[in-house]
Amino acid sequence: MKLSRLLDGCDIITASGAQTMPDADIEITVLTTDSRSARRGSLFVCISGARSDGHDFAASAYESGCRCFLAERPLDLAKDASVTVVSSTRRALAVIAQRFYGEPAASLRLIGITGTKGKSTTAELIRSGLEAAGRRTGIIGTCGIGYGGSLRPSANTTPDALELARTLADMRDAGVETVVMEVSSQAYKLDRVYGLHFAEGVFTNLSPDHIGPTEHANMEEYISSKARLFAASALSVLNADDAQCGRMAHSATGDVIGYGIDSACALRAEDIRETSVCGNAGMSFEVGGVRFTVAMPGIFSVYNALAAIAVLRAEGVGDGVISETLRRAHVRGRLESFSDGERRFIIDYAHNGASLTSVLSVLRPHTEGRLIVLFGSIGGRAELRRRELAEAADGVADLCIVTSDNPDFEDPDAIIAEICSYLKVTPSVRIADREQAIQYAVRTAERGDTVLLAGKGHEDYQIVCGKKVPFSERAILERELGGVLVGA
Repeated sequence: MKLSRLLDGCDIITASGAQTMPDADIEITVLTTDSRSARRGSLFVCISGARSDGHDFAASAYESGCRCFLAERPLDLAKDASVTVVSSTRRALAVIAQRFYGEPAASLRLIGITGTKGKSTTAELIRSGLEAAGRRTGIIGTCGIGYGGSLRPSANTTPDALELARTLADMRDAGVETVVMEVSSQAYKLDRVYGLHFAEGVFTNLSPDHIGPTEHANMEEYISSKARLFAASALSVLNADDAQCGRMAHSATGDVIGYGIDSACALRAEDIRETSVCGNAGMSFEVGGVRFTVAMPGIFSVYNALAAIAVLRAEGVGDGVISETLRRAHVRGRLESFSDGERRFIIDYAHNGASLTSVLSVLRPHTEGRLIVLFGSIGGRAELRRRELAEAADGVADLCIVTSDNPDFEDPDAIIAEICSYLKVTPSVRIADREQAIQYAVRTAERGDTVLLAGKGHEDYQIVCGKKVPFSERAILERELGGVLVGA
């Protein structure tokens, strides 16, 4: 695609070098933000990140043969380099990436989900319901990128604008009609979804999280980033019981529908009961006289199901299909339960205070013996989580095994020490090596005990010193229990 076509409509401040020469419209064959993949025919987009600045790598890209650059300031390159300066390379990239890949978002029906908790479960419920109704559906989120029966990892909950455009193009070419996408607050702050429009936007809930030097400066910025989804949605599906519902509704430019339990709203769950689905704990409830059962425990599962019902009904899916979808619900790494006949082991993604509180509230009443919680917290960001996680477990769990959880470049022992400093009631054990911590939990647990492995969920890796190291809690559990894991 010609450079002029790619840049058409971008907020160009200056253009210099080869681009300004007569009849010098350049053919672009590759878009990249990584100087290591730049070559002749590439357009290298300089992105300023938390740890590095793409402008500093422009010379390296030039040496590799790249002659076209998109930047936010002039670059000191030879005269045969074409340098276009724009006000925001992130926003420009979001636009030109879609253009480069043939505007895939325009040919797909997009459903966006945002919130602190429940995004992955709600997304999977919606995807499953649409698939059951015969719609070819893709999913993008924390658990990965999936369509056509395959699932691959994603570096972020919402991919960067370039990967997102490429992924949507692949989905379009594979015959996907609808894409269910988790939209993180970072996705809007960093303009990953800039310019995209959603058929439905879902708000699950909001609590303090992702506040720190490399994420959001404060709670106001976090809330504002979440709210931007609803300015880009034709229908906003909002949790009416959440304190921030009004803020989200104020941002909405299309229709709004509320769901909840305590508030008067369009989709209100009533006559809520705990139940059993195929031997597993679940929840049963009525909406407007129609009874639904979701195969997941806890009040938060009712909220996730309500959001899914609202979207699926808006998409024309019948209640019969929705009901069967909820009864078969299963999301990897979300309250996954295993047993050796005497003890129960739970794998869950609960990685902040609010989510850990929710999970513990479900497990505590159904634990005959001790409730043992194994958890840690990530390094380098979201330091507030450490206190919140400790406070969520303190006084509720009978034993805390504090360990590593994606320490990255930070000292795991320092993170663990900080967490333990907030534990005032519940006894704790410190084991930095997560595998050894799991081994300790299995060998310590007695008949009737429940052991919660919190924080990893679907993840099959640990992030250590900037690298993903293979790590499977399931494999460790299976080995320690002496055989194949059995669902409980």
